[in-house]
Amino acid sequence: MRVLLGASYSAIEPLGLLHLGGLARDLGWDRKFLLVKDHDFGEFFETIQSYHPDVVGFNVYTGNHLQLRDVFERLKKDHPQIITVVGGPHPTYFPVDSKKFSDYVVMSEGFGPFGEILNGKVKPGILRSGSTKRFPHPDRDTFYDQYPEHGNSRIKSFITMTGCPYKCTYCYNSSTVNDIVDHITPKIAKQLADGLGMSGRLFPHNVRSINDVVKEASEIAEKWPTDVLYCQDDVHGFDIGNWLPGLAKRWKAEVGLPYHAQMRWEMTDGDSGKERLDILKDAG
Repeated sequence: MRVLLGASYSAIEPLGLLHLGGLARDLGWDRKFLLVKDHDFGEFFETIQSYHPDVVGFNVYTGNHLQLRDVFERLKKDHPQIITVVGGPHPTYFPVDSKKFSDYVVMSEGFGPFGEILNGKVKPGILRSGSTKRFPHPDRDTFYDQYPEHGNSRIKSFITMTGCPYKCTYCYNSSTVNDIVDHITPKIAKQLADGLGMSGRLFPHNVRSINDVVKEASEIAEKWPTDVLYCQDDVHGFDIGNWLPGLAKRWKAEVGLPYHAQMRWEMTDGDSGKERLDILKDAG
């Protein structure tokens, strides 16, 4: 069984797709990635003809959803047997709209729902994971083989968590079911409310284990040319009680490369802020 995972081109690795590719790998699927440059889907349709995927999944942002709608409608017309899946920001906020051009719509975190799709356990429709799942180990081997410019970049990206413990009203991390209720059907609203509560966040706070993060970073340091690792967490190092000190200790010993991260300014203030910065300095 073959799955094609696509997204718009970026100089930064499509981390979500890499983890989903790892999930497909662990389930025994053959994988291929495709990054669409300059809105040109010519290579996409060529890959469909040569690779013959059983499932095609695409990460969708609001804006490129209109073009992807046309692409998926053509794909379904020419290859009705191919299963189509969309996930990402637009399907999370506008799942009913997204369902008009895809068999499956995955809202928010996709590890659980995508695994069920690949295993044939769910019917086509709008899916939302009821609980967070462990991040699959990313499939960098396949991706870097296909996109050596990313593999040869001296800066590699990784992520240690999704979501955020803060509740900033301007940020997508605080989005709740109430924020999208006008864009979903009463049935879906009830399903989400039952699973999340109407105040439940659309984007869950899901922190990876230290073991998994160190395993991934060590693999990057050993297998590909890298000068620095860029942590794509929205707010990194919130937990200075256990998680961050544990990561720092193992990072210096087992990874050895410097890493870049970002956090809120007030997290660097006061005694706890000084402690946090000292931990990060020790980590490199």
